[in-house]
Amino acid sequence: MFFRDRDNFVTTRRVVGSPVGNPTTKGAFDAAVRLLVNATADYAAAGNSSRRFATGEMGFDGDGSSRPRIYALSQCTPDGRVDNCRSCLSLTVGELPGYFSGRNGGGIFGTWCSFRYEVYPFFSGQPLLKLPTYVAASPAPAPALPATTSEGKSRNKTGTVLTIVMLPTIAALLAITVICFWTRRRRPAGPYFRPYSASSDDIQGADMLLLDLSTLRVATNDFAESKILGKGGFGMVYKGVLPDGQEIAVKRLCQSSRQGIGELKSELVLVAKLHHKNLVRLVGVCLQEHEKILVYEYVPNRSLDTILFDSERNKELDWGKRFKIINGIARGLQYLHEDSQLKIVHRDLKASNILLDSDYVPKISDFGLAKNFGGDQ
Repeated sequence: MFFRDRDNFVTTRRVVGSPVGNPTTKGAFDAAVRLLVNATADYAAAGNSSRRFATGEMGFDGDGSSRPRIYALSQCTPDGRVDNCRSCLSLTVGELPGYFSGRNGGGIFGTWCSFRYEVYPFFSGQPLLKLPTYVAASPAPAPALPATTSEGKSRNKTGTVLTIVMLPTIAALLAITVICFWTRRRRPAGPYFRPYSASSDDIQGADMLLLDLSTLRVATNDFAESKILGKGGFGMVYKGVLPDGQEIAVKRLCQSSRQGIGELKSELVLVAKLHHKNLVRLVGVCLQEHEKILVYEYVPNRSLDTILFDSERNKELDWGKRFKIINGIARGLQYLHEDSQLKIVHRDLKASNILLDSDYVPKISDFGLAKNFGGDQ
């Protein structure tokens, strides 16, 4: 073990590492660790949980016989901003090669963010992320050398030198190829959130998470009728629960609605770039098997119209709550019109598009008809 304190990110942190593992699979093991730790860091920093926390698990096949499993955890302080969490974890995880190359475990524990990995389970409960087994590349076999004769000693010595030089080069190229291959096609077997590519043909410029359809089917009991929260102009909205316990609202676009597809693209690009307590938060998107689904945070009091126009429930809205709702809507609109990087006009603001959380904090939703304006328009 080694232990070190040093000042970084304007705070003191601990760096802890386990003993060095099998040197013959060092490069591949390091690549597998980076893959898993980065996946947990991406999830923790994505703002999907108020805890800013993620755990993960991955198998590792080093030589065809040894199959240890790798476990990882990443987290940030829950009261920090999403962009601060992402920056802190990016810098911290970036120091993996310098501190932990070839080691069976280790972690950096700071005031603002931390990560840890081991070859044994060190956290309670099931991991939030499950990645497929990482298979290390087999080293190239050494070529057979001809029998040494007194006349050929010089040539054999030259061949031996070339073999010694070439084998590590070939092994390094194989390792790089495997790392690139797994980085490009990594896809978890279990529930997992991965960064959505902004180069998609369907939606350009969106910075969000892509969710597996299987995860959403489990979360909503396969889109059960009992989970329906309401119906929009282009599809149903369902209540669901993710593996980490987070409640979500799942907006499932009707496949036959062409207008709905255009609205979804607009909403996806806009909401992914907007962050304010009076705007509904986008958790992620699913674009699998011809499905187009938006996933939002769940707000327990649903939309304002369900309370406002209910003869019984509208009694809940005393003047204090009404003022709070009006003030929150105004703050959300001010952010859209003036304070956000994008200048947004909603164009479809109504009671059914105002969602209320458990404390009656209003959240503006449904950006399908929103329009983006330049700063001087």
